[in-house]
Amino acid sequence: MSNIVHRKKPTRHSLERMETRAGISNKKQAENMIKAASRKGMSIDDFPPCELKNYLLTKKSGKRVKVYKGIIYIFNKTSDRALTLYPIPEEYMEDYNKYGKQ
Repeated sequence: MSNIVHRKKPTRHSLERMETRAGISNKKQAENMIKAASRKGMSIDDFPPCELKNYLLTKKSGKRVKVYKGIIYIFNKTSDRALTLYPIPEEYMEDYNKYGKQ
């Protein structure tokens, strides 16, 4: 059983990033995408050894990292509260296309 607390609202910063970095300006759509990323996104351990995994490990620092639909989401360690998000950098897209399941 997971220790993740669900139904926490995303931070204002993460909602702003959904608009600027993912092009989703509708708040409800953004919240649904963040919720889906928390539940269905790939965690660092889902990736085999590769450059993308190494990059994701540098982003972990006490947070929960998920990859969903080409976007890296940084969550609070113990909840599904999104702190920020950004697209996968271009140099790691080959690994994502090879190993990503979304």
